[in-house]
Amino acid sequence: MSATLPPRRLILLNGSREETTEALHALIKRNSMDAAQVAWPSPTTDTAQLLGQDFALAVFDAWQGLDPDKLGRLSGLVQAGGALVVLCPELDAWPRSPDPAEARLLPYPLPRSASSRHYLQRWIRILSDNDGIEICSPADSRTIRPISARQPTATPDQACTDDQQLAIDAVLKSALGQRKRPAVISADRGRGKSAALGLAAGELLHSGQAEKILVTASGLAQAANIFKHAMARLSGATWSENKKKL
Repeated sequence: MSATLPPRRLILLNGSREETTEALHALIKRNSMDAAQVAWPSPTTDTAQLLGQDFALAVFDAWQGLDPDKLGRLSGLVQAGGALVVLCPELDAWPRSPDPAEARLLPYPLPRSASSRHYLQRWIRILSDNDGIEICSPADSRTIRPISARQPTATPDQACTDDQQLAIDAVLKSALGQRKRPAVISADRGRGKSAALGLAAGELLHSGQAEKILVTASGLAQAANIFKHAMARLSGATWSENKKKL
């Protein structure tokens, strides 16, 4: 039976830029997180390069602009039990605050002054009406519950979730069945696709049913979870013997 994983959380820290940033630093410190556990991209960071990795905490700085692509990518980086923290102005003032990302969302040749901000007002209303979203000011940020992110540990004969086991079975069937019948896996970001591929690759190498497995990605970091879960399946001397095949 696969493990039941804790839910991911969405936390809105709204207030001044300085106070929300300070409150976030305090939150990270209280949860004893190091830099490797936090995805807090700078304005120049290409968040697409972070995909395939996971973090206990991901930070979306809405002061840099409400970029829906960046927000979507960061939401997919959060581990089970982890949190996506959005730093933003006070909710009442947010629709009137400058938005650096707005220019690229407006159709040419409309200027920024033509924006109605209806999209932002609707988003704030949806967030405010959702009891599952934690909305707090810097002053009450100390009441935020501890962030209990955990990376589920795969075992040699069990995936972390039922969906992952279905994906592993599909990959093994494709690899060992009729040729030229690929398996296509589709799921939201952060749902364990890389883990499933890694476990399947490890199983194929461990059983000797594959001589070499090729992994393609836009960068090594994007494939890190595949290699990590392959190691969990192979482990020890077996991984030392097989790591050049993957």
